[in-house]
Amino acid sequence: MILKVLFDRSGKRRLRDYHIEVVNDELIITDEEGQLFEYNPNSTESQRVQETIFHEKQTIIENCLFGLDLNPNSVKICRLRLWIELLKNAYYTSSPAAALYERSLETLPNIDINIKWGNSLVSRYALDADLSQALKKSKLSINNYKAAVQTYRNAENKEQKREMEQLINKIKATSGPR
Repeated sequence: MILKVLFDRSGKRRLRDYHIEVVNDELIITDEEGQLFEYNPNSTESQRVQETIFHEKQTIIENCLFGLDLNPNSVKICRLRLWIELLKNAYYTSSPAAALYERSLETLPNIDINIKWGNSLVSRYALDADLSQALKKSKLSINNYKAAVQTYRNAENKEQKREMEQLINKIKATSGPR
């Protein structure tokens, strides 16, 4: 079943002339003539399709996939596999008229906050606990925590990422019993 409801990054134009399906765990994109889609950074249409697929995958990875494993190597492999999946649809960020050496690939997101080492059987709070009460001790809100996580994900450098990680750990450490 094909819904044909995938819109480009702007949300204004639908990808109508493309057939997208999953075959053997691979995303297969063909045009209306049945030809496999190949990314060409000099083509506006190709750029639009590549950006759309990349950002849809990024949205799913950042907002829908969360994992926890006791084996730290499994965590590393999972993160690597997700980044490789994004790299399959990475695109160049400069204009098509720019020289090749002036182009750079779209930055990959920080997903280490979604895929972690740990034990899923240990819980700090009951599922129905009011977390705003737990955060009261740190004088921060859930919105502060969400903003810190978002800033961490989109950190532009290691220092900013480190600062947000410290803030997140501070919120966790002061927000209730272990």
